[in-house]
Amino acid sequence: MQLATETTRQPGRGKAKGSSVAVVALIAAMSGLLFGYDTGIIATALPGISDSYHLVTEGDKQIITSALLLGAVFSAPFTSYLCDRYGRKPMLLLIAALFIVATVVCAVRTTPTVLTVARFFLGLAIGAASGAAPIYISEMSPAERRGRLVVLFQLMIMIGIVCAHFTGYFIGHEAWQWLIGFGALPALIMLVGVTLLPESPRWLYANGMVEKAQAVLLKLRGDREQVASELGGMAQAVAEERQANTGTWREFFSARVRPAVILGGGVAMFSQITGNNALVYYMPTVFHDLGFSEDASVLMPAFGAVGVMIMTFAGSYLVDIVGRRKYLLVMVPISILSFIVIALLLGEGSDATQGWKLYAIFAAVILYMVANNGAFGVTIWLINAEVYPMRLRGKGGAFGAFSHWFFDFIIAATTLTLFQVLGAAGPFWLFTGISVVSLAFVYFLLPETKGKSLERIEHELNQGRFYQFQRRG
Repeated sequence: MQLATETTRQPGRGKAKGSSVAVVALIAAMSGLLFGYDTGIIATALPGISDSYHLVTEGDKQIITSALLLGAVFSAPFTSYLCDRYGRKPMLLLIAALFIVATVVCAVRTTPTVLTVARFFLGLAIGAASGAAPIYISEMSPAERRGRLVVLFQLMIMIGIVCAHFTGYFIGHEAWQWLIGFGALPALIMLVGVTLLPESPRWLYANGMVEKAQAVLLKLRGDREQVASELGGMAQAVAEERQANTGTWREFFSARVRPAVILGGGVAMFSQITGNNALVYYMPTVFHDLGFSEDASVLMPAFGAVGVMIMTFAGSYLVDIVGRRKYLLVMVPISILSFIVIALLLGEGSDATQGWKLYAIFAAVILYMVANNGAFGVTIWLINAEVYPMRLRGKGGAFGAFSHWFFDFIIAATTLTLFQVLGAAGPFWLFTGISVVSLAFVYFLLPETKGKSLERIEHELNQGRFYQFQRRG
């Protein structure tokens, strides 16, 4: 597969050009598959790990589990520096290599300390992937297909989580080393695939390699007029950025870029604090403690993950058909209504685990996961890959990833305490209130970016007409 060498357009190859972009996006999105598998497999592997290492305290188990999240929080700020300085492709190569090494070390039975450290490094790879891969895909994609191609990263995350659930179900926690070790195979495929990919044309252009940027675009688009148009947009964006002296963290947090920072960081934050990962991490524990059967407690996240995977696939097309903003304005209210149903039924105490109420809660939980993760999960990486200026896009992706993992870590560290303090229904009412705030955030602030070039989005940011309410004005 030679993606970056051929520079002339060949007749009748329009579909092939589109296929080339899809292949590029698929290879980069392999990091999302690893992201999902490695975060999901610990739920099944942890009992086997506990037996092998004789872990008796909840604290020991939580340290091993949360080490991955801590690594992801730590790596996010450094992702932007490496992406902007050395390019998107070298960063993806480093991520794939780190996935392989850390996975192999995790799968070898050594000591709990070594396993914890290896999971921390696995978290470094996951955090870096969540910042680098969506940026790379967005910069390689034409505007009319950018939504579905960037969302491919999230789809691969959900495929990874589903694979983790069913791999654990069929193999069992006793073979936890194999469960973890299987993650090295897609990492190896990603490493080989990335070596064949070109560098991002927008990164090349921003760093003065105009001819190389043109060659990559010609190979991917196959249309000289389209390439000329994209290069013209890049030239305008670079000129505006040089005039504004951009590229530093100081500029990233400046008044000019602040609307993009608020939107990117805000969407990443709401994707976590609206409760989705609180259920993903603790649903079996919480619902079993509330009196649900072990089968019901385990099947809810499994069916929910399958539903989210299907919704992510559908959402990858819907964001380019109806738009990012309209898609969120439909999905978020569905998640709010689902949480209200859960909270009302759990407020009835032990009766909630009996008869039709049990099935109603079961359905509402799955509907919530599909709507919430189908909303923010589909758009978080897409929005963070679109709204930032060219020379700040690496920092923007890293900031969005940091916001995602930081609030994910907070949720993981507080959910069980919330249920102890607020009771069975209390946390669901809390997440309902936060979801209402997130809906207002989307309605008033989030602009529609469907079909717009990255350069046009940046121009609107520079002109101070970026927020939705500003555009209305």
